[in-house]
Amino acid sequence: MSKSGGSGSGTDPLLAALQRIDARLKRIENEQVAEFKLSRKSTLELLQGRSGTAMWNAQEYMALGRSQDTFSLNKMAIANFESQASAQTLVQNIDGAFWQRPNNPLYLATNPTSYYDSWMPHMPDDRAPVSDGLTWDYRWALPAVLHIISARVTVLKALGDRSFDAGTAGGNEITRYVKFIEQVRQRITAGLRALTYVRPEVLDMYPTTGRAPVAVGDIYTGRGLAAVVYTPHWTKDWFQPRLPWPVPSYRITASPRNAQELTTNVEVVGSFWWSVLYASTGIPELERYEGELRGLVKRGGDRRSSPSCRTPIAARRRPRPAPQRL
Repeated sequence: MSKSGGSGSGTDPLLAALQRIDARLKRIENEQVAEFKLSRKSTLELLQGRSGTAMWNAQEYMALGRSQDTFSLNKMAIANFESQASAQTLVQNIDGAFWQRPNNPLYLATNPTSYYDSWMPHMPDDRAPVSDGLTWDYRWALPAVLHIISARVTVLKALGDRSFDAGTAGGNEITRYVKFIEQVRQRITAGLRALTYVRPEVLDMYPTTGRAPVAVGDIYTGRGLAAVVYTPHWTKDWFQPRLPWPVPSYRITASPRNAQELTTNVEVVGSFWWSVLYASTGIPELERYEGELRGLVKRGGDRRSSPSCRTPIAARRRPRPAPQRL
């Protein structure tokens, strides 16, 4: 007979077994997540490798003056096929397999249960749609598709000076890529959510707790910003350098005492943080890339350089969309 049950000093054998099972299942789940990421990365790298080789062959073809010998023409035919096939694999469907992941919190860039560090507990209604256990996520496919489209542009440019003319096969193909990138950008932007008002239960408890959350998040990746701010902490010194301080900040009340002052503070921070998340997600650069592609068709490929395989650093300054309210 066990002697540990009466004293209370020993470990419950059933509880210990459950803990071991839980740890084992957690380890299996982590391994599955790692396996998914590795598989997705390997497949996308294979597509990028093919398109990269095609781009290199196209650049060599142009450097040699578009030689018409059989060997060069065969290499370009292969480059044309490989680059187009790689691009079509990723842009056929925005909800295709490469743009999906399992709906598992381990894939999120935040701990969804952390009250003080995550935006998710404060915005419980803002979640990515789920279908058949899968949800949309752009983190793996988007960098690959930009690289592959850029390679495809180089190949088309090598095939002829009028490859991008409106109405031609090449021009129509680039237009499809533009529309796809625009669709991706719009979905990413729509998934950026900001807490721009004080939830009723928080407002009711504020006289007692003296605290209110501020938050902004990306429903698809889990990226975001969050903080629980107490009454005396609505100052630049408390926010920085860990958290962005709103600019301009003249509407911030240092120690809000009523619902209007508190709501204004939360709204100002939420709106500003939304713009920070918008920029850090790379949407301005994606918009510029989209414009570069569109410009190829409008102006002709012989008067415009091909988009870089890297995301452009500079971004056009233009009004940003207003943050979405909960």
